[in-house]
Amino acid sequence: MRLRTLLEAARTRRTLTVRALNQRPAVEAVARNLAERFDEATRVPAPEELTELLQRFRRHRFKGFTKREWARAIWGIWDKQFPLSEVESFWHEFAAFLRANARRTHYKNLILAYLRDFEPDSDDFRIAGDLIRNFLSSGQEDWLWTKRQNRFRLFEPTEAPESIASHMLDEGKSIDEALQEVGCSGVVIAGGLEKAAFGRLLERWLARSKRGLSDSTALTRILSWAEYDGSLRFPTLTRRLAESLLLPWREQRPEAALMKAITEFLLKHLGDPRIERQRWIGVNEAAQQVMRRWLTKASLEQFIAVVSKVADAGHWKYRKAFWMAYYDRDHIDEAWVLFGRDARNRAANAFEESAGYGELIGGLSNHCVLLLRIGNLTIADWSHSGKCRMWNGGNTQAPKLYQRAPYHVTQLQKDPDFEQAHHGSDRHSWQERVAEEIQSRAGVWVPTIARKPRGG
Repeated sequence: MRLRTLLEAARTRRTLTVRALNQRPAVEAVARNLAERFDEATRVPAPEELTELLQRFRRHRFKGFTKREWARAIWGIWDKQFPLSEVESFWHEFAAFLRANARRTHYKNLILAYLRDFEPDSDDFRIAGDLIRNFLSSGQEDWLWTKRQNRFRLFEPTEAPESIASHMLDEGKSIDEALQEVGCSGVVIAGGLEKAAFGRLLERWLARSKRGLSDSTALTRILSWAEYDGSLRFPTLTRRLAESLLLPWREQRPEAALMKAITEFLLKHLGDPRIERQRWIGVNEAAQQVMRRWLTKASLEQFIAVVSKVADAGHWKYRKAFWMAYYDRDHIDEAWVLFGRDARNRAANAFEESAGYGELIGGLSNHCVLLLRIGNLTIADWSHSGKCRMWNGGNTQAPKLYQRAPYHVTQLQKDPDFEQAHHGSDRHSWQERVAEEIQSRAGVWVPTIARKPRGG
């Protein structure tokens, strides 16, 4: 009896197992079908697949295509090679298709294509926006895209960029969270509408900064939004971004923290305009001059910080006061610093990303040189007991700033038009002599009191 019971139970379990196994493919088939239907509605076709489809649409003038093919062709309305929007009668045929097939899946494709390919001055996006808004107002109140339209006016081309730009200033949310709320994520991240909104925010920043109304919060949002995975989110806006960040400061100086943030960001993405000029081609020259001026200040400050550790601090107390007095009055046009081997080791640890430096060879390993440009005058001031030398504008022996190859000490001592040892610092002896020469050769004067260290 017990054996019979066991056999019966085993047979029952086997039947249940077989039935379950037989049912599983059916369940999986349904799930797969649903997934395929969803993906079919939202998946962006592969480029070669879309190209083939668009060519057929253009060739057959929109006749004889299935709903599935129409849904996928939506991704090519504003295609770069074969845009359907430029084909005669497209919008008439497309509107007819949507009226006959008023499904959210088709409108979602249109919405995503609109967000991705958006151009603010194109009538096509006004037409597409009208189609989308009409659908959203026809019983779609519960749809997330309806709520986004009500909040951000996404499908009103003249309003959307400004509305999104204002939303992106909300520091209570991360950039990704703010974009998610708008709908600019996934396949449309860094798309045309997001780019237009970013451009609008740059315009607002530039206008406010020129009036002295810039603030670090807005700058933080701009710089965070401008990056994606360590690179620039909108490469085609690189020139505009650099100019918006720099041009407000042609006649004024920003707060130190703001200057530092802008400088480090631009160095990361565009490099140093003094030595990587190709990357700055196209950027307004006035904007480049602002960047070079800031880098000049960084070079001066960080040079002094390093030299103070390898040379007599008492010497550099006076040299720092002297050269910073010229910088503070905007007389130093450019600065480049050079370090011997030991000094370079300190520089590598002490320098922030906001300044570059050159290599000095042929002399003592802890020697350093400060190269300056004041008007047409080139100046080389040495650390330790080295001299201050000057070359007039027409002197072909004047050392070049921003040289990539190492500088040999002889380059920095050859045929100067003037040289002066640093004697009598506490009596301001050399300072007066050098200041007089700068005035004579470059027409620039800084009062004696301004060139003295504080307290002496």
